[in-house]
Amino acid sequence: MLNAALKEILLLKDVEKQRLAVKTLFKLATNVHTKPTETKYHKIRPDNPQIKSRIFDIKGGRTALRGIGFGLSECGEFYEYRGAPLEKCCAILENALNDITGNNQNNSENTADGGNTSQRQVGQNPSRTYVERQGPRGNDFKRFKSGIEGLYQRWSETAFVLTKGAPKTEGQYIITEKAVEVCDEFLKLLEESAKENNCLQGYIYQHLVHKMESGDKTIINQMLENDSETCNAIINGAETFRKTLRVKIADDADLDTARRAVIDTMEFFRLLKDESEKLNITGFELLCKLDK
Repeated sequence: MLNAALKEILLLKDVEKQRLAVKTLFKLATNVHTKPTETKYHKIRPDNPQIKSRIFDIKGGRTALRGIGFGLSECGEFYEYRGAPLEKCCAILENALNDITGNNQNNSENTADGGNTSQRQVGQNPSRTYVERQGPRGNDFKRFKSGIEGLYQRWSETAFVLTKGAPKTEGQYIITEKAVEVCDEFLKLLEESAKENNCLQGYIYQHLVHKMESGDKTIINQMLENDSETCNAIINGAETFRKTLRVKIADDADLDTARRAVIDTMEFFRLLKDESEKLNITGFELLCKLDK
């Protein structure tokens, strides 16, 4: 995940933003790695001006943060360290920082010598280069117990991520379960479309869903002309996602969080069904017990 996020960060046109982002990530990882018992380094507030501008406001920043082991807390107010191979992460970040600093210095020297100033080649336009997300691909409930006790634990997270909270009727329960499946199909379609058109998923999302007018619109115009059905499916899927799950999607960095939310919620409903069958009651009836 960290390597994929760094690729996105290194696509930034502003080399100074690259440097500050990687430097900050390196400092965060180093603090936890070298001072593991000092808990003040284990939490990050996203509204911290420096962290916000250097990490949260750039593409790849949030994914990189997760790559060094920080995840959103249950209350949603801060990011907390949850574990990662920090020695390896620190080495990766230090190498990236040295590369950025070295290349920037070389460019400055070339300018001073009157030579040709070559901008650092970090890849194609991000709107035209597909990057496979390294986020979750399957369920992972190892942090929870099994059976009914585990469902109680899982429900606290699921209830938080559902936009409308617990379904109040059997009909709402069925609609919510189906809506989560639509969210899953939407994310898969978005990824398939980005891969097929060799562009970032966030590029498609922002142009189709947020109707962004700036930037290169060549690819999105081709999609609208040649495959309007897929475009409409993405737009409708995004609307279902917005109404179903409390996860904001702004760019590619948010897609891992969105996918995690969908996988966890689908798994919760599957386990809810399994346990309700053992008790010979409906999934909605068991959910009502959990929500008391």
